[in-house]
Amino acid sequence: MNAKPAMPGEGREGPPPSTGRDSEPLTRGAERPTRDAERPTRDAERPTRDAERVAVAIERRDATDAEAKALASSVRLRILRLCLNEALTNREIAEATGLNPATSLHHVRMLADTGFLAAQEVRRGRRGAREIPYLATGKSWFIDAGDVTNPMIDAFSAEFSAAPYEERTMSRMAAMLTAEEVDEFRQRLEDLLEDFRSRNSAARSDGAGTREWAVFVAMHPSARTSSAGDRLGGPDDDEQPPTR
Repeated sequence: MNAKPAMPGEGREGPPPSTGRDSEPLTRGAERPTRDAERPTRDAERPTRDAERVAVAIERRDATDAEAKALASSVRLRILRLCLNEALTNREIAEATGLNPATSLHHVRMLADTGFLAAQEVRRGRRGAREIPYLATGKSWFIDAGDVTNPMIDAFSAEFSAAPYEERTMSRMAAMLTAEEVDEFRQRLEDLLEDFRSRNSAARSDGAGTREWAVFVAMHPSARTSSAGDRLGGPDDDEQPPTR
């Protein structure tokens, strides 16, 4: 949840155990195995989950230039999200993103060429046309592509704006926390997300009674304030600078 996000799934760092799918991660920063080991476990599965997180984090590597470029686009991050649990053809991706098929194909090919999307078995589309569906591979969990904060935020913003207004949920808060409380807050958020993520098992893959929901979590220290309450470095967002 720091300024150096993981990929979709860009979005937890280290990531949860791979399920072979990309996922929007809760960005967390460097793992704290020692601290985690000292915490009392909430259930019998917690030690195993912590060990798996650390093991996956150790395996992360720097992205190649081509991989970093592929992930430095909010459109391509949206495509990875769309192909998270369902293989989609270029036509279906274009319809979901509002892109024309040629533009969509450019993004799909870049993700496929760099291993973030995998082509599935060819199927027949409209009018019997042969179409290739693509599925996210989960590869982005295992690389560090640098700071892709803005593309991640832009991708989520586009998805959030496209969702029905009455079904959107958004919260924002500020709290005075010690360093230990920040760690605890992050850990409890991660545990909550992991709890619900782990329920998305193969037994529920038929989708019966379920619906996919997207969650984006971010956390940052607030800007320092002066004694007058104004943020240092500029006026408040909703205020105009004084004029003469």
